Amino acid sequence: MSLSKQAEIVARLLQKTNTRVVFAESCTAGLASATLATQPGISEFHCGGVNVYRNATKAAYLGISPEMLQQFGAVSPQVAEAMALSVLEKTPEANVAGAVTGFLGPGDDTSQDGQYFLAFAQHPNEQQEHDSVRVKTQACQCQLEGRIQRQQEVAKQLLVTLETTLSRPWDEV
Repeated sequence: MSLSKQAEIVARLLQKTNTRVVFAESCTAGLASATLATQPGISEFHCGGVNVYRNATKAAYLGISPEMLQQFGAVSPQVAEAMALSVLEKTPEANVAGAVTGFLGPGDDTSQDGQYFLAFAQHPNEQQEHDSVRVKTQACQCQLEGRIQRQQEVAKQLLVTLETTLSRPWDEV
């Protein structure tokens, strides 16, 4: 299935579940958010997104501490989770946030090449209290070669996992 078809599915699901989403994307440079934005009527459910490609931008826009980036690395489940939590906190109208960070190459250490992490943060109720936010992270590995193909693959996987997150009870995701 194409990235745009997956965006269409997610747009319908956001409408059906009356959910508003926000994204924090690093290695995909906003591709998932931009693709979702092509869907008619999505402005009611798509709050926006931040492209936090560099560490300094992660720190400035999302408040990811330099210490966390140093300790775990920008491509880590801890940083992906912090990105999702921060963008959700900074977007009061959103119910769910998706985040991604990864090494899409070329030129990365071969042991990390194609590795990426997804994270989702969701308010479990209408009150949207920060202390009750649920978070899930997922480690993934690119199946495709080539930077553009990998960015499309990862953006699609972000939307696929968002679909799963919205379709199933949280503890099954």
